[in-house]
Amino acid sequence: MDWNHLSFESYSVARVIALLVVPTLTAHTILELARQVQRCSGTRLALWLGCGSLAVALGVSCTMELAAQGIGGSLPAALPDHIVQAIFACAGCVWSLFALSRRRLPTGWVIASSLALAFGLTAVGDVTLLRMRADPTVYETSALSFLVATAAAYLFLKIGALAKLQESAWNLRTLWAAPVMGLLMSGSLVFTFQVDRAMGLAGAEDYLAAGIPLTALCLGTISVLVIALAATSVSRQTFLLTKELQVSLDQQRMRDALLDQRVTRLQNEALLQEMQERQSAEGRLLFAAFHDPLTGLENRTSVSMKLADMLQSKQNKKSRPWVILLNLDGLKSVNDLVGRATGDLVLLEVSKRLRRFAMEMDVLARVGGGEFLLVLKHLPTPEQARRKAHLMLSSVEEQISVGSAVVNLSASLGLCEVNNNQSSADEIFRDVDTAMQVAKRSGGGQCIFFAPSMRDDLLEAQQRKMELKAAVEHEQFVLYYQPFVDMRDRSIYGVEALIRWNHPTRGLVAPGSFIPLAEETGQILAIGLWTLQQSCRDFASLQENSSRDLLMSVNVSPRQLFETPFLKILQDVLDETSMPPSQLQLEITESIFIRDATSIGSLLHDIRALGVKVAFDDFGTGYCSLSYLTRYPIDTLKVDQSFVRAMNQSEGGTNLVLFIVALAHEFRMSVTAEGVEEVEQEAALLKQGCMHAQGYLYSRPVPMDMMIGLLRNGLTISKSTRMLPPVVNKRLQMHGAAALAPPMIFPTPKER
Repeated sequence: MDWNHLSFESYSVARVIALLVVPTLTAHTILELARQVQRCSGTRLALWLGCGSLAVALGVSCTMELAAQGIGGSLPAALPDHIVQAIFACAGCVWSLFALSRRRLPTGWVIASSLALAFGLTAVGDVTLLRMRADPTVYETSALSFLVATAAAYLFLKIGALAKLQESAWNLRTLWAAPVMGLLMSGSLVFTFQVDRAMGLAGAEDYLAAGIPLTALCLGTISVLVIALAATSVSRQTFLLTKELQVSLDQQRMRDALLDQRVTRLQNEALLQEMQERQSAEGRLLFAAFHDPLTGLENRTSVSMKLADMLQSKQNKKSRPWVILLNLDGLKSVNDLVGRATGDLVLLEVSKRLRRFAMEMDVLARVGGGEFLLVLKHLPTPEQARRKAHLMLSSVEEQISVGSAVVNLSASLGLCEVNNNQSSADEIFRDVDTAMQVAKRSGGGQCIFFAPSMRDDLLEAQQRKMELKAAVEHEQFVLYYQPFVDMRDRSIYGVEALIRWNHPTRGLVAPGSFIPLAEETGQILAIGLWTLQQSCRDFASLQENSSRDLLMSVNVSPRQLFETPFLKILQDVLDETSMPPSQLQLEITESIFIRDATSIGSLLHDIRALGVKVAFDDFGTGYCSLSYLTRYPIDTLKVDQSFVRAMNQSEGGTNLVLFIVALAHEFRMSVTAEGVEEVEQEAALLKQGCMHAQGYLYSRPVPMDMMIGLLRNGLTISKSTRMLPPVVNKRLQMHGAAALAPPMIFPTPKER
């Protein structure tokens, strides 16, 4: 080969630019098609390979035409040879396109593709030489051209593979990969055709059939390549958008899945929490069902179940269970005195003390307001049970300090042995409660063993309660009246209404036999109302037979004042019976102030505002603060009969009555002595300044008709007691009774 024949003068600037642009676009198209084919499969893969191969073939053919145009030689190359070269070149580019579209490009594929592409680029010279049977030395030059083309093809594929891996480096690939690949393609073609020219092969003057202009070919090729690039770009953008949408959908599905998992986890946690709360609530309900809410001890239901189980199981004959029922005496009074909150603290302290007497196998329960039940499962003898009960009683009777309050309690205990005669827990409760009630009726502070005979007493008490209820329903009551006497002239200035129960079989029953039971059962409310109404109705008849304004005194229970709208009831009774309020006196005891002194004081002021008088009955025998005499409207103090009896027995008794009388006069109250039975007591009272009395000396309580007779005829007193002692007149004068006549002689019935 004559290297002097190499010449590039025939390449104009436009041709050079075209040799740079067309192969660059072809290389770019190959890269984009390789990426597009890699993303496709099936029909779309065949479509893109087919259309892409045509565009690449056109680009390669145009590049070959640009490289060969204007090169002449002594050996003409037939047109079929050029067509063969174009076919081989296009086949090599298509093979390269298919190779670059693989996800991985092994070295073997690169070498094979490089040889195929190099053969396509140099095929025309080789075919012509073979056809012309050229000198073998010429094949050395052809081999050199093939090696250069192979190296250029290898670099072309390596650069293409590297650029294809730059998924996100569009600018970098555009800047160096496609131009370098295009330069390699055009350079290898130019070198090939220059070598052909140097070997004297004909150029491409006759290459184009029908004389198609080169400019039109270049523009057409560029248009096709641009369209192919645009199609790949649109497809790529569509793919990216689809991929982005798919990623977004996947992310949304992932978020939904995570959200579902979170919701499921939250639901599971909520369900678990709900189950735990339900189990906790069930546990609390179960605990509340079988335990006392205040002390935490077992309740009646729980201990009943355990007693039932105990009855069903066989007991050891040498050791039988014992049941001890402890009832706190006066717990209600403690609550009234210190308040219910402090009373609850007292119960907590009592339960704490009683826990010391319950062994591990024993059962301690609170079965009522102030009732505690201890089940001792193994005690050999009754004496041990008694000792245990006395220890419990001693523990409860120890002083209890709660805050600023100091409480002293007592208790009544009933003991019962669990034996074969009892068939249910209710029978055990019945027996031990019977023993406890007997201890309470005996004064409290005792431990009593159950005996079968106690049931009869209990039945009798229940019978009395039923009879009392029937008495209230059928109004089996009558009023007796005892006069209030002015000891100065022994005239009757008032009466006290005293109730009697007219029992169908037992006759008249004194109030001391049924009033405590009425207080206990609450029947006192109805009895008290009936007493007030009936005494106000009887007042008119009594007043008609009296020569002076008569005072009607009626006893009122504390429960009437606290548990009924007493002021309205009193006003209604006064209106209904036309009772003059100023002639009605209500007798109350000092115990009402223990419960709620403030509210009862307000009620007394309202009662006094109606004009009704208020008397303190049994003054000095109960709990009372002297400040009550100044704070509340009290009209009369009634000296208890125990003080009257003590006057003639000791000087202290006389001084006590003197103190009460002086106290009443100091606060401008009247004084009435109760239980006067002897003339000496009358004289002593007058000497102390007490002018009013009631008692058997003057009259026992009598029915309505007899009271009317006393009002008409006066009192009947023995002659031996007619004249008052001279000292009485002196005492009366000292207390403002100077107008009183000289000692009076009370006429006997005969003298009248």
